[in-house]
Amino acid sequence: MDETERLLLEFLAVTDAVAQRLSRERGCEISSGDVENALADKKSVEHHVHLLGQGWTEERVLLELADHDFDRLRSILLEVIEMPEDILPDGILRVFTEEIARQDNLKWHIHKNDADYFPSQPHAHNYATGHTLHLGTGELYIKRRLCDERMNAKKLIELRDRIRYRPLPPLEV
Repeated sequence: MDETERLLLEFLAVTDAVAQRLSRERGCEISSGDVENALADKKSVEHHVHLLGQGWTEERVLLELADHDFDRLRSILLEVIEMPEDILPDGILRVFTEEIARQDNLKWHIHKNDADYFPSQPHAHNYATGHTLHLGTGELYIKRRLCDERMNAKKLIELRDRIRYRPLPPLEV
C-alpha cells in the first residue's frame, strides 16, 4: 500500500465515523460523502484529494463542521420546466447519456436547497446534456467548467418566464 492509499483509507475511516455520529446526534441521515463535501466546502478545495494528509481526526472534523447546515444538502425539486424545443446553442458540447437516446433533452430541473449554489441560486440542470445554467446570465457549465457558448437571451427569458419559483437571480443579459 502506498502513502496516498494509506492517507485515503485513514480519511475515509474518519469521515465514516463522523457521519455515523452526526446522523445519531442530528437525527437525520448524513453519509460519509456528505461529510467529505462539507469539509471540501469549508476548506474551499475543489477536490476531496486536497483534504488528504491534513491530520484529520474525528474530533477535529466534528469541530470543523459543528455549525455546518447539512439540511442544505437535501435538495428539494421545485419544478421541471419542459421547453417545446431545444434551447441550447447549436454546436455546444453535450454529454452523451442514456437520456439523450430517449430524446429527453428539453427538461430543466430547478432545485430548492441545492447543495451547490454554483453558478447561481437557484440554477437549472439539464441532466440529459449535463449542463448547468446560470439563470441570470445564461452562462452554461459542464461540471464547473464554463462552456464557450451562452444561452440566447430570448431563450433564457422564455425559460425564466416559465419558472414559478421566485426569487430568481437578476437578469444580466
